[in-house]
Amino acid sequence: MTGTNRDGRPRLADGALAPLLLDHMNTYAGRDFSPYDLAKALGRSHGAIRTRLLALADTGEVVRTRIRPARFRTARPTS
Repeated sequence: MTGTNRDGRPRLADGALAPLLLDHMNTYAGRDFSPYDLAKALGRSHGAIRTRLLALADTGEVVRTRIRPARFRTARPTS
């Protein structure tokens, strides 16, 4: 789907949010992020980010490090 969000930014293509999240989180491997932290850094909805992070946690690509408040870390080993 094309177009813009309510705030005027271009909409992401289907499936484009997960690679953005993983790229940012891998850049700062070893750091925990909240959905809000990532939303501010990427300029995207924290609700959409939280939903995608939960899906990535289910597949093992990220690890949920805290339930409340929700925090996530990349599953990629730091080396």
